[in-house]
Amino acid sequence: MSTNEFPLSELTATMMREVFSSIIDSAVEQTDAYVELATRVGVPIGAYQGKLLGITSAEQVATAQKYIREVLFPLLALPPPSTLPDAIATDDQGRQVLGEHFRAVVAVVPGPAGATEVTILDAMSGGSPSWRLSTGLLAEFAIEKLKQESASEYNKLRAMLGAGMQNIVVTGGELTTKVTMQLSTPGDAEPAAATQQQEELARRRVVSSARQQRARLARTADTVAPSARNAQMASRKAQSTLAKLASSTLGTTGVRVRLPSEELAAAGRSAELFGSVKLEFRTGIFPGLSAPPAALPAAATKPSAPPPFPQWTPVADMATPRGSCAAIRLGNGQVLIAGGDNDTGLIDTAEIYDPTARAWLSAGALLAPRIAPGIALLPSGRVLVIGGLGGPGYLATTELYDPTTSTWSAGPTMGVGRGFATTTVLRDGRVLVAGGTNGSNGLATAELYDPAANTWSSAGSMAVARWNHTAVMLPSGRVLVTAGSGNGGTVLASAELYDPVANTWSPAGALGTPRYSHSTVMLASGKILVAGGLDGRDGDLLAIELYDPSTNSWTSAAPLGIARALFSLTPLPDGRILAAGGASNRSRATASVELYDPAANAWSHSTPMLDARCGHATVVLNNGQILVAGGVGLDDQILARAEICSS
Repeated sequence: MSTNEFPLSELTATMMREVFSSIIDSAVEQTDAYVELATRVGVPIGAYQGKLLGITSAEQVATAQKYIREVLFPLLALPPPSTLPDAIATDDQGRQVLGEHFRAVVAVVPGPAGATEVTILDAMSGGSPSWRLSTGLLAEFAIEKLKQESASEYNKLRAMLGAGMQNIVVTGGELTTKVTMQLSTPGDAEPAAATQQQEELARRRVVSSARQQRARLARTADTVAPSARNAQMASRKAQSTLAKLASSTLGTTGVRVRLPSEELAAAGRSAELFGSVKLEFRTGIFPGLSAPPAALPAAATKPSAPPPFPQWTPVADMATPRGSCAAIRLGNGQVLIAGGDNDTGLIDTAEIYDPTARAWLSAGALLAPRIAPGIALLPSGRVLVIGGLGGPGYLATTELYDPTTSTWSAGPTMGVGRGFATTTVLRDGRVLVAGGTNGSNGLATAELYDPAANTWSSAGSMAVARWNHTAVMLPSGRVLVTAGSGNGGTVLASAELYDPVANTWSPAGALGTPRYSHSTVMLASGKILVAGGLDGRDGDLLAIELYDPSTNSWTSAAPLGIARALFSLTPLPDGRILAAGGASNRSRATASVELYDPAANAWSHSTPMLDARCGHATVVLNNGQILVAGGVGLDDQILARAEICSS
């Protein structure tokens, strides 16, 4: 939102009349846009997607091929060919890029035992470092991706209709919310006569426009699906609201102009006017909003402008408030949350979130309560919960959860007890646990869990002990470990690489800013984004840095808008990165959300979460939505509340 203020003494009566007229014109444009929108989405989602993707199978094929040329080839840094080959070859990094781009997209593939759903990674053949994917199958994924994007746009348009679309002006695909403007002088109780005439004339213009729009809706009633009738009713209600001009209520389109006298208005004098005029605008880009239906198929084959604001909606509360817990998505799409702590102490219970029912279910009790344990999904579908802080201290014990029976059993014991370590599942299914603390000192050692043998073995040692650090697996299969807390109260800037083939550690340069309790995420390009955290001196950090695996080097990037630590960084399907919540402003929990655009290297503020929280659990669901649950809220309250982010 931007605000511009300027003295009333710089305005003449003529200028004020022009501003007043332009606001009324915007109100009339709003009714026009509203009717267009109501007609546009008054069709079933299938018909809407048909317009976007083409009606015939040939048009769908052409749409998919264009998408492959104009979107996917540039994404893979390949020159678009004049004729598509039968198959596309890529390397490990390209495979990772496609996996991120088609996150939560599945294609149906026929087989001897019947049709099966596969992800883009499942569909690739060959192996590291060279992967192949048939162009025909890639086209199937492209169509499914476009269907998802069109469904998201369709739902946004319907949501705007349901909200009455008040105060929204649509021009060239841009939505602008105009907030009330007031011009006033102290001591004036009533508008001047000339102003009253202007207001009455404007009111008649809007009422006349509303009548015309209702007539247009009536003429198109037979061609609009029944599902749009509610939208028509909302349209009439919105048009009625628009007719109530000269209102001082914030959020109602209108203006009130008060002048000392008719003579001053006629003379165009403004010296006696004082105070200020405040105009506020909120703008966002919605792809294709103002495009006519005939242009939709062509527009849909181009990369869509990202929606400006992901939306947050509440889901059921967990049975138990919890922070510092472990969370992971299971193979069936449900989410397991285990352990943690709250005002009553350590927690030994676990819960399952069912995205279909949007409800929480009991997942039994762990064998031991634990805070900040590691967690990993094994190839068998079972879940390994590792270490953490327990009643006796930092634990070396582990537990296995079987989702088919909802039971817990003891796993093998690590070599040392540790908490606040990192847990990474390697490509071969083994689990790397690195660093952490035993309560007395930080740990440099690392261990490997082999699910086939159900045993732990040494994974060597890092160059320095660290905890409160991060770890992320690179496209090459190596693991990057960054920064963290060190022994002796130090804050680390160093980074290290673990090679699972050689079982060795090597340096990965150093960040420009030492930090701990930061967040890390892989971009679609394969680079690693490290954001925020604490520096141990001045508090929360704004600083952002990028690691390039191809050069083993670090560069700075655009800083966060709000300094934060203990927050979540999550990739969105369109390649942007969502930074949500965290501790900011001297460890106070925040609900603020920011979006990072890697192409523009820029952050923008987004719709805040429903609850301020830090140290929360964050899991991406199979449908691409993001589940956020628990954590520490305002006034150090441990939360049971959960919410969903839809991009």
